[in-house]
Amino acid sequence: MTQNDFDVFYRSRLNDSARPQDIPWDIAGPQRGLVAIQDEGGIRSPVLEIGCGLGDNAIHLARHGHRVVAVDVSPTAVEEASLRAREAGVSVDFRVEDATRIDVSVGDFATVVDIAHFHCLDDSERSLYLEALHGVSHPGTRLVLLGLSDRAPESAPGLRRLSEHELRTSLSAAGWWVRSMRTSVLDAPSSAGGDPAWLVEAERL
Repeated sequence: MTQNDFDVFYRSRLNDSARPQDIPWDIAGPQRGLVAIQDEGGIRSPVLEIGCGLGDNAIHLARHGHRVVAVDVSPTAVEEASLRAREAGVSVDFRVEDATRIDVSVGDFATVVDIAHFHCLDDSERSLYLEALHGVSHPGTRLVLLGLSDRAPESAPGLRRLSEHELRTSLSAAGWWVRSMRTSVLDAPSSAGGDPAWLVEAERL
């Protein structure tokens, strides 16, 4: 979906009658893959979350004492994420940004978190995105990426199922050393067990 598509989608569903299944990725909490990395000590501040959506992953990190900037292309999503952060009593700097053209003024980060964003990009967007990450990172910056695996059933239009080879090749070509890649799940309200996913930890060279 385009920026406008995402914003129209969120605006059509974020109302008093909305149910969790109305937004297929709204689990009203952090993804368990991110929770695992945080518990293992794999997150360092400051943190940038790309494609933060409704903010629950950023809020989880803020609750654990991290300084977090979180960006999304949808102004409506950012507004809702800011509301959720206030209700949770934590501080997150939410901003409207296109991840393929992210403004370097957002900062320089020790950790970049990408939860279910990479698999939404086509080839040209992916190249622009990985190039843009260099403007907000430095050698040694960590990248935590959770994306839909090619072991998952055929996904909805716009979501790419990612192979291990594809991820390693894309990240390596963009200057990221893949430290670890493990099988994980992408939680969804409509799927109690979650969809198969890859959980990647990489480091910028």
